[in-house]
Amino acid sequence: MRKHIGTALCCALAFSSGKASASETSLLDRLVDERIIGSESSRRAIPPPAPAPVAPQSAGQIDELTQQLNDALAQKYALENELAALQAAANSRPAHDASEDGSDAAGMEIAGLNKQVAELLAQNQTLAQQREEQERALADLRMARQQAGEAKEGIPGPAKRVTINGSAPKDVRISYALGAWYGDSAPQETRKLLSIGKKLDLPAFAQGFNDRVANSMQLPQDQISAEIASVDQQLDAAMLSRNEKLSKVLLAEAAKEKGAVKMPDGTVYRILKKGKPPMATAQSEILFQLEEKLGSGEVLSSGEEATSKVTDLPPAFQAAVTQLGLGGSAKFHVPAKLIYGDSGSSDIPPGAISIMTIKIVGIK
Repeated sequence: MRKHIGTALCCALAFSSGKASASETSLLDRLVDERIIGSESSRRAIPPPAPAPVAPQSAGQIDELTQQLNDALAQKYALENELAALQAAANSRPAHDASEDGSDAAGMEIAGLNKQVAELLAQNQTLAQQREEQERALADLRMARQQAGEAKEGIPGPAKRVTINGSAPKDVRISYALGAWYGDSAPQETRKLLSIGKKLDLPAFAQGFNDRVANSMQLPQDQISAEIASVDQQLDAAMLSRNEKLSKVLLAEAAKEKGAVKMPDGTVYRILKKGKPPMATAQSEILFQLEEKLGSGEVLSSGEEATSKVTDLPPAFQAAVTQLGLGGSAKFHVPAKLIYGDSGSSDIPPGAISIMTIKIVGIK
């Protein structure tokens, strides 16, 4: 646009040169000499206003958009300065600067200046609109970036490690210990879920902990209870199936041992040592030591002493004890449900097998 303005002014000078003397300085030349406006070459160097950019789609374009905004502002200020200079020149030009013969040429120059002022005003308005659009786009991008950062903060990830040592405040040490205690459940829960073909999602696990502490649960309580109940049912079914298979194998192997006796209820016992007189009878009260473990190898008791009337013992135990004297011992493979019921107990899983060894240490 400035190139066309310069050309128009030059044409106006050429038109008036026939009437003005050669020594007379034109209005445009004086404006250039006095640095009120730039020369044609300098005006050509000013780049045209940049088109308004499309709102960026990624936070990485913020710097580029900011630079474009700064460039547009600089261009706007330059145009405003040039506009002010042109308006001042047009308003303050003395009437005697032009002779009567050159009045037409001066009028054309003034008309050209007015046209240039109008064009600069239009450019200034365009730049102002572009600036507003760029500022809106930049504000939208910053808002999106902030929202993305807030969303990311809501997802548990590697947190900054806090150093905890013996010199930390007691509340800090207690809190750390409680966190470690809760953390112990993660490997256990992982194994449980793997046994039913599921996996523990640690970020979701941590989010559930944080939401419960902050009282900002994202699932209703009835759905949480239903999910946990469903997992418990699947775990019980899987454990029952696994334990029943193991119990069946162990009972079959125990029944093959020399001297083993299989009872109608499924219990298998074997006399390890007869002991010395007096021998226990159905009417005796015995003191014995008990060792018990599960088919998985988990020890439930070792060397525990107990007393019982022989008639109060299960049938398989009565049959074995009445063959023992002092120091005598016997080993039993018992389906756990015969002792603890179908659902087992807190220590005895359903379908498990209990392996017991008793030793008679007293007979009354």
